[in-house]
Amino acid sequence: MKKQLLLTIFMALLAGKALAQGGYTIKVGGTYSSFRGQGSEQDLGFALGIGREWKISKRTGLAFELMYTAKKAVFRNKTVAHEYYWYFGDAFDIYSDIRYIEIPFTWKYYLPIKKSLLIKLYVGPSLELAIRDRSKMRHLYNIDTPQRDFKYDFVFSQYEDPWPWLGRSGFNVNGGIAIDWSAFTVELRYSRALHDVDVISYIAMNEKLDFLQLLIGLRIE
Repeated sequence: MKKQLLLTIFMALLAGKALAQGGYTIKVGGTYSSFRGQGSEQDLGFALGIGREWKISKRTGLAFELMYTAKKAVFRNKTVAHEYYWYFGDAFDIYSDIRYIEIPFTWKYYLPIKKSLLIKLYVGPSLELAIRDRSKMRHLYNIDTPQRDFKYDFVFSQYEDPWPWLGRSGFNVNGGIAIDWSAFTVELRYSRALHDVDVISYIAMNEKLDFLQLLIGLRIE
């Protein structure tokens, strides 16, 4: 019984020591976002935040991050019909700009190259919470043709969502590669959305928002 207790304590100490290894990383970078399936153009946003990493073994680790991200995309020359079938429409450039708090959890695999050079491959889910919408529309021209005689891209909606942030929040799947050199890190990350995003208020359009990030960081151990 005593041997089992001592073995349990020893294993717990080893696990605690392993999880104590790692450190913090301050990150900043750019984000290229696009809506899947609607022909949007990528636009440049930004990302910044802090991460915490725990080394489980020489080859594997876990990481947690808290990021503030601006995801932007552009729909150019999109025709938008009024809600009522017999009404006319308009053409707009739509600039989507949604700000998120992201909380990624990732499992990492380490590929050491040299003592001060390390490659990391990682994958994992992330929770993103929409906290601000800075989207806008630029009117281009009027369309004097009702819906029954013209195929519009989108339709205006008279329904105002009382909780728009909720419709833009959800889960993503992340994957990427990071290169650590001394105290610095460079990271390329792809994120694929699992949820629809209400692109802009008053327009009936919900799309999945994917993005690519390039981050640089400073590691603090």
